[in-house]
Amino acid sequence: MSTKERVLRTLEEKAGTHVSGEDIAQELGISRNSVWKAVTALRREGYQIDAVTNRGYALSDEGGLLSASRIRAFLPPDTPLALSIRRKVDSTNAEALRRAADGAPEGTVIVAEEQTAGRGRRGRPFFSPAGTGIYLSIIVRPHLHADRAHFLTCTAALACAEAIEACTGVEASIKWVNDVYCHGRKVTGILTEGSFDLEGGMLKTAVVGIGVNVRPPREGFPADLAGKAGAILESPDAVTSSRKPACPPSPPGAHPTDPGAHPTSTRPATSLSPRSLAHAEQGQAAAFARASEVRCRLIAEILKRYWTSYQAITSDNPELAAASLSSLHERYRNRCFLLGKHVIAHVDGVRVRAKALDIDDSFRLVIELPDGHVRALSYGEATMDCR
Repeated sequence: MSTKERVLRTLEEKAGTHVSGEDIAQELGISRNSVWKAVTALRREGYQIDAVTNRGYALSDEGGLLSASRIRAFLPPDTPLALSIRRKVDSTNAEALRRAADGAPEGTVIVAEEQTAGRGRRGRPFFSPAGTGIYLSIIVRPHLHADRAHFLTCTAALACAEAIEACTGVEASIKWVNDVYCHGRKVTGILTEGSFDLEGGMLKTAVVGIGVNVRPPREGFPADLAGKAGAILESPDAVTSSRKPACPPSPPGAHPTDPGAHPTSTRPATSLSPRSLAHAEQGQAAAFARASEVRCRLIAEILKRYWTSYQAITSDNPELAAASLSSLHERYRNRCFLLGKHVIAHVDGVRVRAKALDIDDSFRLVIELPDGHVRALSYGEATMDCR
C-alpha cells in the first residue's frame, strides 16, 4: 500500500476529528513531509481535506467522493468488513486477488471510484467511469465445494437487486445467472473468481466483484453498450427515485433540490456573470455530493445483505445453512424474469432455442429444448428470444 493510501486510511479511520501531521507521521513511521505530500496528492484527486493550524488534518464528508466513513455510517456497527477505498484502480477484482494472495483476511472489501480495466464474464470489459457507479470486490474464504461456487454469485445478484429496491424504490429483476436489470436494461454485472483445492475439490478463496451503474454518464454509454446498458437512476442528475425508498432518509439539507433549480441555459459559460457561474458550480458540487451519498448508502446495503446471506449459507450449522439457502433460492427464483419465456441458451457450446422452465434448488436454469428434452444448466448464458 502506498504512502498516500495509508494516509487516506488513517484520515478515514479518524473521520470527524482532526489529527496532526506529526501524529500521522509517527503512526505510519514516515516523515511529516511525506504526510504533507500525500495530503497534497489526495487533494489533487478530489478529496476534501481540511487543515487547521495546531489541530491538523480532517477528511471532509462534504465532497462528492466515496469514503469508508460515509459507507460505514450506513452499516451496523458490528459489521466485520475492512473497507479500502481507491480513487482509481485497474480492476477491483484484480486488486482484491492481489491482496488475497498477500494474505488479506476474509471480509476485505475494495471499493473504487473508477476502473481503468474493469472486466466482466467471458473476458468482456466493464465500463467503469468515475462518479456514476459502484465498483467493489469482496474477499471471501468459504468452505464450499466447487460445484456450489456459483452460490456466491447468485447471493450477490440477489443482494444487489434487493438493495437497489430498498434504497431507491426502483424495481430490480435478475437474468440468470448474475445480471440485475432495471427499466428493462442491465444495470449490474457480477464476476466471481477464485482458487480451488484440486485434491479436495473445495473452493479456497474467492473474490466477488460487483459493478453497478447508478447514474448514466453525461456523455452516454459507449456505442457497443447503447441500448443494452442502463442505470438505476435514469438521469445523470438524478439522486433518488420517485418512489419512496426504504433506506433511512438523508440528513437535513441533503435532499435533492427542485430539478428546475438546475442550470438549463445553453449559452456559453462566458456569458454568465461571475456570481451565476459560482452558483452553478456550487449547485453541481452539491448534486455530486448528494449522488455520492446515494452510492454510499447503496454500497452499505449491498454489503450488509450479501454478508448476512453469505455467513448464513456457509454456516457450520447445517440446519441454518439449509434454511438460509432455501430462502435465498425462493427470493432469487421470484426475481428471475426469464422463467416461462423463450430464450436462447448456450448448451454444450451451441446456441439453441429453448423455454426457461425453472430455477432448481442448485440455482441451475431448467430449460426445455425444442425436441422436448429437459436440461439443467449449471453455468453459461441465456438471453430472451425476441423472435
